[in-house]
Amino acid sequence: MPPNRRAFTLIELLVVIAIIALLIGILLPALGSARQAGQDVVCLANQRSIGQGMATYTTNNREWLPGPATSGFNYDSASNPVRNTPAGPVSNWDILSPLVGESLGFSPDRLQRFQQLLEDSDFRCPSNREEYIGVFRPQGLLPMDRAAGGDGPHPRILSYTAAPHFFVRSQVFPTLGEAQNAPQGILGFAPRGGLQPPGQWLATGLTPPPNYAPQITRVGNPSRKAILSESGRFWTTLNGKTGLDYTTSTRTSGFTGSPQGNFLAVAPYFNGNGPSGHTGLARENGKPSEQLSRIFLRHGGDTMNIPFFDGHVERLSEFELTDPTLWAPRGSTVWGDSRRGSSILVRGDEFEAGSKID
Repeated sequence: MPPNRRAFTLIELLVVIAIIALLIGILLPALGSARQAGQDVVCLANQRSIGQGMATYTTNNREWLPGPATSGFNYDSASNPVRNTPAGPVSNWDILSPLVGESLGFSPDRLQRFQQLLEDSDFRCPSNREEYIGVFRPQGLLPMDRAAGGDGPHPRILSYTAAPHFFVRSQVFPTLGEAQNAPQGILGFAPRGGLQPPGQWLATGLTPPPNYAPQITRVGNPSRKAILSESGRFWTTLNGKTGLDYTTSTRTSGFTGSPQGNFLAVAPYFNGNGPSGHTGLARENGKPSEQLSRIFLRHGGDTMNIPFFDGHVERLSEFELTDPTLWAPRGSTVWGDSRRGSSILVRGDEFEAGSKID
């Protein structure tokens, strides 16, 4: 006689399915956490490379920092030499190619190098999944956009942008988008479409000390001064979409021109409500807006990885990031956010207009 084989009953089958579903529910968060931890490690390694590159650059360049006053300077001159080297800046404001271009083997072609900064897995933060919505007044489409006829998919947004106050001479600050009611020398940026009317200027709220020059010895305590943030530049509406766009333009009109690239952007130290036309950073009822959390606070719990000039990297909370002393040289002046009034609320304290930064 054939052996007596007992089949699964429907109830037993449902029990097995329920157990499998329960195990999946238990394991998925752990797998997601492990994946996030792995992405965080890659991002931290990228930023340590930037810090090491900064140390090498300043050592080899008599303490000068990269940027529009040094490595990108000739983009503001009539000669405008083509930088057919991996470490050449892709625009006036590019501080990243001079730091990591050689070590990561970037292309000597300017537009290909720009795309590598955006897409290369050895530099891009893996938690950065946001794509540009398009290109603004292109001097040249990036290769992947050119291949698609400019219709996308577009590159991912630049993972890291530098705090501008460290990388520009103080003498040029009055020319950068200053409006009629702006304090003397304050650095302002115009959102897409030009300057706001008087009384609505978009300002970073910080003025560097007189005669500041972008040198590593003049930034202040290097362990408390941030090289860059995980943010972006050019928050706009384009072709019915709202998000960040990129530009490949150079030599627009010196330091007063716009655009000058995606590399220097206002750091997230405002507590004011309302979006910034410059970066899209915003707080709503004292909390990060949806786009601020989604695009810039990428590492869980509304946190951001920050490299400092001494080479170490920290993860800071959204609240800690609002400290303006992280984002400007020692001796800078704190001004009020024009959206809030005469002071900036930081860590529960008021930085009154005219306060000095250590």
